Amino acid sequence: MLNETGGIDGQYNEERFLNQTKGIFDMDDELLLNEQIKMVAVFGEGLNPCRPVKFRRANCREVVITEIGLRHPCLKGKRMMHVFDVTDGQADYRIEFDAERLTWTLTREADHQDA
Repeated sequence: MLNETGGIDGQYNEERFLNQTKGIFDMDDELLLNEQIKMVAVFGEGLNPCRPVKFRRANCREVVITEIGLRHPCLKGKRMMHVFDVTDGQADYRIEFDAERLTWTLTREADHQDA
């Protein structure tokens, strides 16, 4: 007897499962990095006192940030890090600001996909 997943009772149909969940598990091609970058940022007041504007990578490529997604502080050991998810419209980036050392690091780069 077939069950609701299209397989025999006690089993599942892998192909049907993959078709039903298509898009849920799709992920961007993502590079994990640990690249020091030079950042231009605006510091001010309010709820988001730091706003990254653009950065230069080690290969001298300049990335102009067009949108800031999530920003959250976190601890790495005893150091406070501020993590930003940003995009330039072509790719998505995760950058970290080390509040103790006052340095910026590019930690991830992913292909940009519109929903």
